[in-house]
Amino acid sequence: MAGGFTAVAALMVLLMGEGDFERLRWVAYTALVIGQVVRAYANRSLEMPVHRLPSNWVLAGACVVVIAIQLLIPSVPALADAFRAHRLDLGEWVVVGVIALAPALLAELIRTARTGSTWIA
Repeated sequence: MAGGFTAVAALMVLLMGEGDFERLRWVAYTALVIGQVVRAYANRSLEMPVHRLPSNWVLAGACVVVIAIQLLIPSVPALADAFRAHRLDLGEWVVVGVIALAPALLAELIRTARTGSTWIA
């Protein structure tokens, strides 16, 4: 369901967004990339809330690297041209954040409720 939400939300950015289509495409693509990164880290367990799991520094590091690359692409002219990438403004990052984080936050709330755990360690 999380992947479906992210895909539909990214399509909605393309269909309902205003402005340059290439820019909207980059916002949607970035939302998909960041959504996958968040999901990779958040879904380390389908039963236990992520805040109750031990840290996974290798996965966390990989997630940071992927996000850094996504941020870097629009800043390197050859990559920006190849990907038709654009630097995102704050409002676009908010859209990306909501699309990427909403499914993970909902899943975390459900897992927390199922296990009867609390948010306090």
